[in-house]
Amino acid sequence: MTKTVGAFELLEPFRVSGGGNCRWTKAAKGDQVFHLKEFLSPKFPTAGSEKVRQKKQAECESFNSHHSRLLKEVRKAAGEGGKLVVPVAFFRHDSAFYQAAPFIEAHAASETEISRLSHDDIMLILTTVTSGVNALHTSGVVHGDLKPANILLSRSTRGRLNAHVIDFDSSYVTAEPPEAALLTNDAPYLSPETFRYIKGDAPGASLTTKADVFSLGLVFHRYATGEMPTWPAAHTYAAECITGGDHLQLSSRVTGDLRELLEKMLLPEPGDRPSVSQIHTRLKALRSARPGSSPLPEPPKRLTEGGSRVRRGGTSSASTAEPATDAAVPIPTATPDHGGARGPSRVRRGGRPST
Repeated sequence: MTKTVGAFELLEPFRVSGGGNCRWTKAAKGDQVFHLKEFLSPKFPTAGSEKVRQKKQAECESFNSHHSRLLKEVRKAAGEGGKLVVPVAFFRHDSAFYQAAPFIEAHAASETEISRLSHDDIMLILTTVTSGVNALHTSGVVHGDLKPANILLSRSTRGRLNAHVIDFDSSYVTAEPPEAALLTNDAPYLSPETFRYIKGDAPGASLTTKADVFSLGLVFHRYATGEMPTWPAAHTYAAECITGGDHLQLSSRVTGDLRELLEKMLLPEPGDRPSVSQIHTRLKALRSARPGSSPLPEPPKRLTEGGSRVRRGGTSSASTAEPATDAAVPIPTATPDHGGARGPSRVRRGGRPST
């Protein structure tokens, strides 16, 4: 017998993702196919004492209110074109909450593979992502969890590369984040102000759309080079490095105007970073100014770091990098992960990040 959840017919078994915070599957409603996500927490209470049930009901009401409000704002921002893949339904079935988003034939590519794409393809990805995020920011919404796993890639029938921003579960109205304990961002892509907020060292009002700008700076560096910036090995994450008074070092493969732009995106103070609208405008200018060329020089066979040991995306010491090329690299087939299957690392309130 076919199992249904609300009005959705399940097409395959649920799979756990998002570091165990949710599970998802493919489902159908009429002749349309959707990604259906089940949130594993909170659960509407069906047993327990009256006091326990009231507490859990309050948690569910807050969860429902937050997601319903945010989805309305995100839908207003989405517009046409599919740059923001917005859920079409959020509902409770039995004791669990569910969310359905349109199924798209998108693929996940590693950052190393993206860094080998042509200049035009890389710049197209960056401009498309900033276009979608700018629409979100114009509506006063912070995505809150920008990372490679939440940016899916696809090619049109004409071969045009498209980027789709997904997963708005961590989104919030600018300067109005949920309480720190409820944030589910991935620690490697946290902004310094979000890191401080989670530790209890900064107010929620400091978390604005500029937090997304910092996260995008890290993502774009990985797209351009296949790796994170480097930082002293005493720190685990970029945000921890900056809040600890140290500095990020961009790859020598990032040069010229693109390097200058990434440096501004990764500035410690939110107010010093450009807006996503300004970044989008700059990227369009860079793309049109250098059509068909590579934005990065041919890297040496082995990258070495002098002086203190460094971390590159969480890995200490030097690493070997492969040359970037102008040859287009096929985007490999993979199942989109609407729950962030790259298990998120968390930050303990008042302490060091934990995984």
